[in-house]
Amino acid sequence: MGNFFQPNTEALDADLAKDRREVAEAGEVRPFKLESGITEIRILPPFNERGVWYREIKEYFFENGSEWNRVTSPSQFGLPDPVAEKRQELIDAGGEANLEAAKQLREQRAFLYNVIIKSAPPGVDFTPGQVYVLKSGVKVKRALLSMDRDVQGGWHDITNEDAGVTFRITKSGKGFKTDYQVTCSPYRTKLADDLSAVNVGEIGPENLYNLDELFPPIPEDEIRMKLLGIKPKQEPTNAPQQQAPQFQPVQQPAGTPGVTPQPVPAPAPVPSPAPAPVAAPAPAQAPAPQPQPAAQPQPVAQPTPQPVAQPVAQPVAQPVAQPVAQPVAAQPQPVAQPVAQGTLPEVPAPPPADPSKF
Repeated sequence: MGNFFQPNTEALDADLAKDRREVAEAGEVRPFKLESGITEIRILPPFNERGVWYREIKEYFFENGSEWNRVTSPSQFGLPDPVAEKRQELIDAGGEANLEAAKQLREQRAFLYNVIIKSAPPGVDFTPGQVYVLKSGVKVKRALLSMDRDVQGGWHDITNEDAGVTFRITKSGKGFKTDYQVTCSPYRTKLADDLSAVNVGEIGPENLYNLDELFPPIPEDEIRMKLLGIKPKQEPTNAPQQQAPQFQPVQQPAGTPGVTPQPVPAPAPVPSPAPAPVAAPAPAQAPAPQPQPAAQPQPVAQPTPQPVAQPVAQPVAQPVAQPVAQPVAAQPQPVAQPVAQGTLPEVPAPPPADPSKF
């Protein structure tokens, strides 16, 4: 068993550093994400030309079929943004399904940091002393930056190599109720002391990430390929329009036979055949008044007043007119005879009974 050679740690470390640089340049770094519980970190000094210890990125997460896609927003690089175009297309299409899909294409903000993980919640895998790219949301970044610029509170310059600050970030809740609380240790420490505590030597350029080089934009055509399966759905918006025509027939009053029945009342004038009142001989009814003074045959002209014609206009009056016409027709003959014979007392007795019925 003594035939093995000692590991060349320098060569291994150099190769590891090379791999990490290639991964960083390709944007394939998997950021360390905060999990539920308490995570202790130390933020490292800036490692970019801007001299800023964090970097803001904008990105999209969306599902296409059964595959989730992450896309760095091209707009932050001044490039055309196919995702934003697709989102606007869905919004313009309207409909509940399209608006729900548009929500998924909403741009999200995140922040990256070079950090050393000192401790993490149970079950979280990490290597003490190794440099990680921590990714957080807006709330954590605001808390860290606020302390970095808090000169009066004594917490400014939190990434100082000789007097840095250790932070405790507590994550609780889930979904929209997720909350983060950021506190800091009451004392400052040297970076070298923190590294030696976990048996790690110096951290050089080969161990750090240039945050500005991480997550570069991907080609526009590639983004459009990822969006191919996401299209506005027209069925939800057209369905109601297709149903509307089905109910529109109700709006076709012009053709509805139901309206023509109303004109049918016009046929009601059919009672106009009631001109059968041509039984205007009904004026013969007037003879009934003749029984009064025989010298007043002229009243016969009075019955002719077409007050009788008015009932004729009312179909209901016609039936009444017919029974009256029959007795009157019988009376004219007796009226002439009594006038000649002077037997008026006998004829008048029946007539009074008939008018009382009307």
